[in-house]
Amino acid sequence: MHQLAEQLKRDWLSAQTGQMVDVLWERRKEEVGRVFYSGYTPNYCKVLLKADPVTPLENRITPVNLVALDTQELVLQGELL
Repeated sequence: MHQLAEQLKRDWLSAQTGQMVDVLWERRKEEVGRVFYSGYTPNYCKVLLKADPVTPLENRITPVNLVALDTQELVLQGELL
């Protein structure tokens, strides 16, 4: 049952790639001079974004192109428009 649920989630998230959606950015994380943001779409899909260190995105909603799915973490990768 758990395997089926995980496969259905993976399939649904994979179908989201290629779409443009608004994302509410909630968290900023810095690693080795790079900045990442995580946030959620209106459908509660988690999205990660590599961002410019000087552009604050926390608590903002921005349009994003969903470009890929990280199948290990089941998280969508986004690009700002």
